[in-house]
Amino acid sequence: MIDLLHFKPIRSLFKSRFYPLFARIFMLLCFAILIYGGIIVPDVDAELAGTLRNTNFAALLIWSLWWPLVIISAILFGRIWCQVCPMELVNSLVSKIGLKRKVPSFFKTGWIVTIFYALVLLVIIRTFWAHRFPQRMAFLFLFLFIMAFIFGFIY
Repeated sequence: MIDLLHFKPIRSLFKSRFYPLFARIFMLLCFAILIYGGIIVPDVDAELAGTLRNTNFAALLIWSLWWPLVIISAILFGRIWCQVCPMELVNSLVSKIGLKRKVPSFFKTGWIVTIFYALVLLVIIRTFWAHRFPQRMAFLFLFLFIMAFIFGFIY
């Protein structure tokens, strides 16, 4: 593991009173824009989707950068992604009014998050071809937001 706090600019950022709230809000806005970008694209047939998969900017960013970076950052840095994850923002806001049950210990490990994201990446791509259909990608992320809301309400 790399100790990011060894670097002064990163240490200063993490000690800021605005961190991680502004980072989470920024990521939430980016995420919302990517979802919107996936929804507004006209639907295409399956044959054309393979050709056009890299022409939708939202889908290209999600499947070429976002998901791989989440998995790589979780492996290299543990739960650092959770500091800026838009799902964490939704989860923490809803948890203030929710049932406030104790979080099971297996949800707290970085490996569960890494395995979950890797499985979602593989299963969603293989089953629903979300990397080729921007609307499917957008609905996947809406589903993740709903799950963050539900888990935040319960725990």
